[in-house]
Amino acid sequence: MLFETAGRRLIADGHTVFIEMSPRPLLAAALHQTAEALDQQVHTVASLRRDDGDMDRFLRSLADAHTHGVAVDWRPALPGGRAVALPTYAFQRKRFWPTAGPSRRPGQTHPLLGPAEELAGSSDVVFTSTFSTRTHPWLADHVVRDSVLLPGTAFLEMAVRAADETGCHGVAELVLETPLVLTGGDIRIQLTVHGPDASGDRPFSVHSRGEHDWARHATGRLSVSASPVPPVTSVLPPDAEPVAVDDFYSALDSVGYRYGASFRGMRAAWRSGDELFAEVALDDTVPTDGFQLHPALLDAACQAMTLAGGDEPGLPFLWSDAELHAHGARELFVRLAPAGSGAMSITAVDHEGTLVFRAGRLLTRPFARPGTGAVPADSLFTVDWAPLPEPEPAADREWAVLDGPDADHGLGVPAFAEPSAVPRVRRSC
Repeated sequence: MLFETAGRRLIADGHTVFIEMSPRPLLAAALHQTAEALDQQVHTVASLRRDDGDMDRFLRSLADAHTHGVAVDWRPALPGGRAVALPTYAFQRKRFWPTAGPSRRPGQTHPLLGPAEELAGSSDVVFTSTFSTRTHPWLADHVVRDSVLLPGTAFLEMAVRAADETGCHGVAELVLETPLVLTGGDIRIQLTVHGPDASGDRPFSVHSRGEHDWARHATGRLSVSASPVPPVTSVLPPDAEPVAVDDFYSALDSVGYRYGASFRGMRAAWRSGDELFAEVALDDTVPTDGFQLHPALLDAACQAMTLAGGDEPGLPFLWSDAELHAHGARELFVRLAPAGSGAMSITAVDHEGTLVFRAGRLLTRPFARPGTGAVPADSLFTVDWAPLPEPEPAADREWAVLDGPDADHGLGVPAFAEPSAVPRVRRSC
């Protein structure tokens, strides 16, 4: 099978979009490697994926191909549909900004974080970058409550990279304050590493900016000292019992965690007392080039915490004592152990038993949309009458009726022809 030869010829002939018709993508990664060797950019579309092979997946793949210039005949899939003209009403918006140049500056090698820039007159270092679900399609698979979120593991990946660039050993602490919702447009990221504090650690913060003002998403500290490396193993304890994971993602989907193929890395799990063990793997179509530890793979490791039980699955919220020991892993054997107050420690090794990643403490919490107190944009407002309570009657009221003196209203009160004839009125009604 001369797949590489055929791929080189097709790329040389100017083809940029390739569709793999199979139950799961197997050749896409090899095609991307061929394109990189030729210094060319190509886009691959998988007709179906592992654990995601229904008609909905197929139609989304067709839409993916369509948005990349492939002519699609939609009539067999949508026999009753018809093309309609785009709206031209007054509220239609059109941008007139100049087309942005390349998002990465020369020398940027990390997919999510740009090169370090030292600030004059201080010891602060700033990293900036721009990315979106268009430049990193795998991010669009991290869907929680109908929102595409930058996974918390991506913040940790950027912090680990910043630690390497600034001479630190790891991430002493990372606190995620506000989720970063990806709306499809470019997101500008700014990670600032400040000068050493009293302990020698270096505080840092992560901000983003889309179409609005800068917003802070995370804060933390980079550690200057290395932690002792604990003994690790890829061997299960003798009393470990298998945990069923066949319906793992179906259960998450039912509560709003609708992960796509890139974030469906759980392969097997076991339980031994209060400890959990899991095998996780990265989807074949997700590239790992430039990453310290791919966020989707580490996210799959964190998903194992869901197997510990609880009212609702959570997202990473706080990391402590996180260190990376090896790069480029696509599969991990993970051990999670209780670390107090609902947190767990994580130790991840590769298939040879080599330590890849460890964190002394990981705490998760349920996802809450940013600005949950605000009124949703699609709310339907109506006018309603709010009843007022009736006032309490005053005990010292006196009444008078303005009418002829001979009128009888059956009210038991005197009647007067004009107001001046009323001897005394405390309150008129």
